[in-house]
Amino acid sequence: MKRIALTTTYLTVIGTRFSGQSVTGRSFKSTTRKIARTVFISLILTILSVKAQASDDLVANGRAFDVSMFLDASKKVNLMLAIHRSRIRVTLKNSRNDVIHQEFLGRSKNPYRRKFNFEESKSGVYLLEVSDGKQTYIRQVEIVDVPASASQRYIVYRSPTNY
Repeated sequence: MKRIALTTTYLTVIGTRFSGQSVTGRSFKSTTRKIARTVFISLILTILSVKAQASDDLVANGRAFDVSMFLDASKKVNLMLAIHRSRIRVTLKNSRNDVIHQEFLGRSKNPYRRKFNFEESKSGVYLLEVSDGKQTYIRQVEIVDVPASASQRYIVYRSPTNY
């Protein structure tokens, strides 16, 4: 639909531009060049619009979003989201299925980024869900407290006078 509206609007403006000009003598050559240039530009715009429409159709038939998650050096979970269409819900739940964090995001050209800090969280399993209502991406985050243990390595210092 966008391709047709864009092309129609452009051709209407061009049609208005050339109305009332005479096509005799010297102006015939310049008018022909203008028309050829206009047709060429229209074809390029049509091709670009069809290409854009085809990529929109791929997104429409494919995923509504792309997700990437990783753990950084500071032990924070980084979520990066590319939202292609519709509205996305990001939810963080604990092991009892209680919602800890929830937010709704709309389509955007810029990727969405968020850091989740589990430093103060209790041990357990957490679920990070990204959903558009039709597709759901679930990632499990497990927090485990490791008990401190005695070092297995010993360092002995000797006085230089013992030698």
